Amino acid sequence: MSRRRSSGGARQLYVFALCRSTARVPAAIGRHRLERIAIGGVAAIAERRTSMPALSERSLRDQHRVVVALHQHVDALIPVRFGALLERSELERIVRLRRSALGRALTRVRGRAQMTIRAFGAAREPSQSAAARSGTAYLAERARAARPEVPPAAEAVRLAVGALVAEESIEAGRGGGSVVINHLIRARDAEAYLDHAGGALAGVPAGTLTVSGPWPPFAFAPEIMDAAS
Repeated sequence: MSRRRSSGGARQLYVFALCRSTARVPAAIGRHRLERIAIGGVAAIAERRTSMPALSERSLRDQHRVVVALHQHVDALIPVRFGALLERSELERIVRLRRSALGRALTRVRGRAQMTIRAFGAAREPSQSAAARSGTAYLAERARAARPEVPPAAEAVRLAVGALVAEESIEAGRGGGSVVINHLIRARDAEAYLDHAGGALAGVPAGTLTVSGPWPPFAFAPEIMDAAS
């Protein structure tokens, strides 16, 4: 999604998420007054703004709260990355260009939620020696980093919840998290997921592994808006 500055104080649309055009959207969440902008069978959930919100932890958390609240009202939601400020004409162009892909994505996440497993520790980084020794060794190391090894405790949780999982993504963590595992599940299975995960977490040292959710499907929302710009 492109980031633009407003000119002359004109109001643009700041997009939080996409949904089906028939979805019922709350008129406001906190201080944010929301609109549903229907474009064919897809709709953008947005507010009118004259400028981009400052990139800060506070702004990111604020947007996260809005999207989480929207997920409680809308059964098929595609979160949009922070910074999506557009003219309506640009929004319409992007949605119409990618309508088929958006329809498939909305079908994929309908009635679903994201659960997240975080295993904390020192993530492995590609070593300089490997890079210097051999280009092949460096590429192999990068491939391992792209899909990090899952620690035994996290693997136990994966096995415990496996029957409830529709899709899975595994990536290297940030800020001390060595592995992040995201699961797409039916929203109604969230309590069962947490129960199964809790059993597998018994005996795991505190602070080494967390399980959270249900969340909007952040990890399973395609960057469709960026791809169309």
